[in-house]
This record gives sequence, C-alpha cells and structure tokens, in this order.
Amino acid sequence: MKNLPRGYVDPGQLDDGEPVVFVNYMGNYYQTNSNINQSSKNAYGYLNMKAGANIGLWQLRGQSVFQYNDNNGNTKTDWKNLRTYIQR
Repeated sequence: MKNLPRGYVDPGQLDDGEPVVFVNYMGNYYQTNSNINQSSKNAYGYLNMKAGANIGLWQLRGQSVFQYNDNNGNTKTDWKNLRTYIQR
C-alpha cells in the first residue's frame, strides 16, 4: 500500500504546458503644490513590476521596483531588483 499525500499527481502525467511571457505591474504618480509658495512642486512616482516566462518545465520569475521623486527640480530615481529566480 502506497502512502501518498492528498492531491498527489504522478509526475509522469504532467506536460510542459504552453510557453508564455508575462508582465504584471502596479504604479502610481502624484504631484503636490504648496499653497504658500506656488513655485514649490513635488512629484512622486512608484512602479512595482513582476515578470516571468514559462519555457518547457522551467519557470523564470522576477520582481522589481522603480521609485521617482522630484523635489523642486531635484530629481532622484531608484531601481531595485527585489528577486529573480528560476524553478522547475
């Protein structure tokens, strides 16, 4: 008698699936102006991106964040790769 976990699928029954590439993103941007000094403007932006590809039995995944800050012409940008991995 085999003791298999509930929902077990024999790996021989799995297929490669369809090759696919995808990108999911979420972002926002907003700008503020000072009522006291109209020349004081601040702009902020944020983008979170998740991307991946399925090729055969391999899955490539990645997640990155982009941030934008403009404080009266003093612009700063930052791109961070949070994680990248491949699995089978």
